[in-house]
Parts: sequence; C-alpha cells; structure tokens
Amino acid sequence: MTGSAEQVQGAIPVTRVLLVEDDAVLRSLIEEYFERVGYRVVGAADGAEGLRLALAEDFDLIICDLILPKLAGDRLCTQLLEQRPELVNRIVVATGDSLTPEATQFLQRTGLACIHKPFGLGELTDMIRERVKRNEAGGTT
Repeated sequence: MTGSAEQVQGAIPVTRVLLVEDDAVLRSLIEEYFERVGYRVVGAADGAEGLRLALAEDFDLIICDLILPKLAGDRLCTQLLEQRPELVNRIVVATGDSLTPEATQFLQRTGLACIHKPFGLGELTDMIRERVKRNEAGGTT
C-alpha cells in the first residue's frame, strides 16, 4: 500500500483509486461515493486514458470496466500487467455484459478479480475491502 489512508469510520483502507469507466453517470456516482468516505479518486473515461494514468501514477486500487472505448479493458489490463505485474492484486475488472468465453479465459489467465454490473456500492465496498486485505497480507487472488 502506498500513502496513508485517512481513518474514516467504516472506510475502506484505500488511499487512491483509479476508476476506468466510460459510463459518465456510473463513474460520477462511484467517484462521489468514494470521495465522501475519504478516498481520492481519479476517473478515466476510456481505456487509453486509464492506461496512461495507471502507468504514470501509483494507485492502491484500479477498477476497470471491461468494455471501453479507445482501448478495451482486457487490453488495458494485459498491457498494464506486462509493464507492472505487481498490480495484479490491485485490479478489479467490472463488467455489465455476460462474460463471453474470451472474457472468461482472460480473467482465468490473469487471475484478476471481477465484479458484475449492476452492483451495489456495498457490494463494491466489500470487494475492495477483501482485495485490500489480500494485498496487505501479501496474498494472491
């Protein structure tokens, strides 16, 4: 973990979150929620911007939509893992589509966590807490 998370009652211990999501309403809702509980969120509207930000800055967690303009989420994650494999436990893939065989193979091959849309903010929070615990313990997916 990098930085020091602000201690907020019930907050998830994540300092910086990169949210790569092309749905502006969903991105805004998630950004607002996380900022309200004390985290810094950086949003990216497409995969190319998400990859650029993920490589340029240090994030405690990256939430990445699977279907994105300019650079698909699976390609973004693949390129990111090739350049920064240590981020494997910090990436959560979000998808609203039923998983195609290709997407299922991608997730199995990479070991990335996945959350299915529509998800509730509580469900997302629980997944993030689980990922952070694993990262702190040095565990794997």
